[in-house]
Amino acid sequence: MKFNIPDINGIDAWGYINTKLNTDPTYLAHIDEFEKERSGTKLFSTFKFDDQLAVNLTAWCKKYLTEQKFSALCASLRKKNSRRKLNVFSVVIDNDTYNKLNDLSALYEMTIKDCMSMLIEDRYQEVDPPVAKSANVRRKK
Repeated sequence: MKFNIPDINGIDAWGYINTKLNTDPTYLAHIDEFEKERSGTKLFSTFKFDDQLAVNLTAWCKKYLTEQKFSALCASLRKKNSRRKLNVFSVVIDNDTYNKLNDLSALYEMTIKDCMSMLIEDRYQEVDPPVAKSANVRRKK
């Protein structure tokens, strides 16, 4: 395993492994000795969220994970990083609202995303909310 977990991904890697350990009883089943498996789980639970977290997790992964499981972790971290770079958010809407939005986007001949952006921008300009100035400062950070 050549990959080292970057510091920026330490918490994400910890969350991924913690979820696997808590939901998949076979996650460390490839380890032949039960005591070694238990010691791996116990060692993982002692990690602190400090500047050594990524280093400790990398060492732990190299000792306790297979290449395949480590690759899955790396893929998850890459996916999380790409989402972080896009600076996008997900919104959950009900079916009726989705259908109305879909109809509006067809009327304007644009994607749902573009239609939502246009409608929000138009409405935002109309009402000029009092928090707009602080929102602009927040966006620039």
